[in-house]
Amino acid sequence: MLIGIEGCIGAGKTTLLRWLSRSYACHPVYEVPEQNPFLEDFYREGGKGPFARHLLYSFLFLQERHLRQILSLSAQGHLVVMDFHPLKNLIFGKILLSARDQALLTEVYESLAVPEPDVMLHLIADEEVLLARLRKKQGRHLEQLDFTFLTQLRYAYEVFFRSYPNRSITIDTSRLDYFERAQDINVPLTAILEALNQLPAEMLRPITEG
Repeated sequence: MLIGIEGCIGAGKTTLLRWLSRSYACHPVYEVPEQNPFLEDFYREGGKGPFARHLLYSFLFLQERHLRQILSLSAQGHLVVMDFHPLKNLIFGKILLSARDQALLTEVYESLAVPEPDVMLHLIADEEVLLARLRKKQGRHLEQLDFTFLTQLRYAYEVFFRSYPNRSITIDTSRLDYFERAQDINVPLTAILEALNQLPAEMLRPITEG
């Protein structure tokens, strides 16, 4: 079983995956954005120009390869949860690329026949919450993300998932804080269990101490 987690920057993808991996017997797979050689250039140029194209194509190929590397675990019956999916590049492309470049990126994405997860968790949050979370995080590029960009990206995700053809669950994380209230993890977990009612119970068994 393969579960993907997607959503705007600051929606809580990695945080949710960390909490799930601490509490349940799943195999977590984290995105590694630092592997993209164009990330520094992209931010240095203010997110404009040809580096946006280089950035998204590089992410697409890196993430597609990463995804295929862990498919065997899912095929063997393990529960694999990842805090990214290569389709995110199509969403970012909506605000970073021209219409022509968006179409070209979509053609490349479709040619790769990227595997889809069994279920996609789409995390959402209010813009103010997204910005507040990013201001708390330690990241050398996060300070360059402004409210306008987050608003555009949040909307792009919303539009994309309105017509997402595969199984997905939308979870509003605006009022969730796993650090202050550990029980908040039950909100996304309950949504997962309700949507995957045929998932074998042992695949989401709690990890016991000792």
